[in-house]
Amino acid sequence: MDMLEQWPIDDVTDTERTIHQGLCVFDFGSAVNNLTAQVALQHQIRTYQRAEVPFIIRNDDKVLRTAERWNHGDYMDQLLSSKIYRGEISPTNHMMYWNINSKWTKVPEDFKRPTEMHPFTFAEWKKLANSGAAFNEEHAYIRMDACEEGRPCDSSYRRNGMAGTKYATTQIDNADFWFDEMPFFDPNRPDESELYVMAAQKQYHRGIQCRFGMAGLIAENHFDSDRNFIAVLGGERRYILGHPKNCPNMYLYPMHHPMERHSHIDWSSPDLEKFPNFPSTTVNEVVLQAGDVLYLPTHWFHHIVSLNLNYQCNARSGST
Repeated sequence: MDMLEQWPIDDVTDTERTIHQGLCVFDFGSAVNNLTAQVALQHQIRTYQRAEVPFIIRNDDKVLRTAERWNHGDYMDQLLSSKIYRGEISPTNHMMYWNINSKWTKVPEDFKRPTEMHPFTFAEWKKLANSGAAFNEEHAYIRMDACEEGRPCDSSYRRNGMAGTKYATTQIDNADFWFDEMPFFDPNRPDESELYVMAAQKQYHRGIQCRFGMAGLIAENHFDSDRNFIAVLGGERRYILGHPKNCPNMYLYPMHHPMERHSHIDWSSPDLEKFPNFPSTTVNEVVLQAGDVLYLPTHWFHHIVSLNLNYQCNARSGST
């Protein structure tokens, strides 16, 4: 609660702050032209990977090259051009994931989708992202996936129950070119991706998922079932992280609910009468900037705030 009082979730103003950052940062900027130091950093990173604790990699040349391209002139406009991708629109700045497609999902009779699926071109999404929307107005992200050969991709994802909608009738383009844009996430290029794709888990690699966010957009607190490398390649995102031991204090939706893995709690205004154990939650936070990569082990909670227009891509490979 101290952290939320010091920096409220909805506050994305550009103000100098003291943050509760407790993660180890491996900075390759300190090892420029020093092969011995670079090898030592790689060894330390693998040690942390094996221990399955979060950490940050900073100033890796391979990642920085991608970030530099993406933030240069109209590079992204040219790269993404008129292709159509999956978007998701929330009536406010709070974005809650949901899924009713799984055969295991039990959909309550009174369930209302917290967001609406919507096809976007990059230009359409960017226009909304730059609109200066207030917190109680529509916010959206755009998602673009590159999928491993033989795995289903984005073109038909999460369309159950959407007959007659624009999303259901629009062909969604893939984004397989991400593998060329981000070779550090490509399991088929081990010389480029050795830090970010664990060899023992290569067969479980789920491709590359990119979500671009607009200022103020919040991804509500949740955990994922895979180990995850998350790269911010433009703009900034605030991540609030919690160890899985915090699960009893997070008040999750039940298994098989459309919003399973997610917390009931609105971190902008937590109801402590309804969720009395929430103040016992222990977390730390980090602001990821362009070129930073966060390693997030399986089942670690994360609450994400877009501080400005940003580009984020992640690659998952197996579970802890």
